[in-house]
Amino acid sequence: MIHKWRLAVCVLALFAAGASASELGRKFDQTASAFVQAGKARGLEGATLAVFPFQADEKLSKKRVDFAVGELLASQLLAKGFYKLTERAQLEDVLREQKLGLSGAVDSEAAVNVGKLLGARLLVLGNVIRMGRSYQITAKLIESETSEMIASQITEVPVETFDQEAGRYLVLVPEHQAIGVFVGLGYGFLGKSDVPMQSLDGGALTLTPTNAKRPEGIGTFGVRYWAKPRWMVQVDFSSIFSNMGGAAEALYSANLTPAIPGKIRTGYTGFRMRASLDHTRRISAPLTWHNGAGVSFSNLDNIDMDKIEEVTYPGGYTVRPDTNNTVSFFTPFLRTGLEWRPQARFGWSLFANLNILAKDYEQGVTVSKTGNPDRNVTLWKVSLPRLYLDSTIALYF
Repeated sequence: MIHKWRLAVCVLALFAAGASASELGRKFDQTASAFVQAGKARGLEGATLAVFPFQADEKLSKKRVDFAVGELLASQLLAKGFYKLTERAQLEDVLREQKLGLSGAVDSEAAVNVGKLLGARLLVLGNVIRMGRSYQITAKLIESETSEMIASQITEVPVETFDQEAGRYLVLVPEHQAIGVFVGLGYGFLGKSDVPMQSLDGGALTLTPTNAKRPEGIGTFGVRYWAKPRWMVQVDFSSIFSNMGGAAEALYSANLTPAIPGKIRTGYTGFRMRASLDHTRRISAPLTWHNGAGVSFSNLDNIDMDKIEEVTYPGGYTVRPDTNNTVSFFTPFLRTGLEWRPQARFGWSLFANLNILAKDYEQGVTVSKTGNPDRNVTLWKVSLPRLYLDSTIALYF
């Protein structure tokens, strides 16, 4: 019985989703059918037809509602197979040559002239206006040879329905002065440490570095701002840690058994602040390619900097973290990456970043012995990542 209920719920859900998803399609199918019937009445099967950009006010044009209407209607006409449609790219080329806009601001006379240049016998023109919570779409089928309107159709579509079902064509977030907030994770490639064994007092105490190899982990949050179309400013803050993938390993092993055990760990923690400027290029509707440059400031400390950690060995030796293992530096960097935006307000990106300047990080210990001065001993030395990857999830407004 439970399985039957589950099956019924799934069927109803699929039916409801299919009905909702096809509502916009049905509206445009009605218009396309009316245009086909008008063509049949005049024996125009196989005639070349050009769908012009629809006219709309500035607000709707920025949202690309006019573009979406033209694409949806062209898709339905193409599916009917009655007319031969002119490619949109060919139409745009002619409009540019004639110094006409691509936003739909083309009057009937100019459209007829363009249609003749394209060899299109039929033209589809129209406009879109917002009336309360609906879009009113007026479409006209015009014969280019006579400038006669042979069919027209007025359709009303709820704004919410249109935005949901035509979202792939729309710009719900402006192309400039848009703001995005994001969080992300990153991965850096540390160099290899090859510090040799360190002997003190003729071998009385020997410290053997583990030379642990740990990738750098990065946790980021930040803000993006499109000052102009195709130009993005980004500012972000990152928490950095070198023990990604598990607990930090011990920094060294000793030849003596500790009288008071302890563990001094390998690695560093810190932060990074960055500011960058990207030039963006749309590859396809959901994909944007970024190329940019910027400057970053990093501050790194010993992973045990804030802990009171020491190990005592026979012979009066005490080993504790070297509190001077701090590195701060600026570096310019380059970056490139892709952002995938399946929806206007959501984006996932993957970037590769390259620091221009190389920097090393050294970690060591301070060895104390009764009656002797303190000695600082380096036990881990790595080249900090010049190349690192980061992936982010962003919301745009």
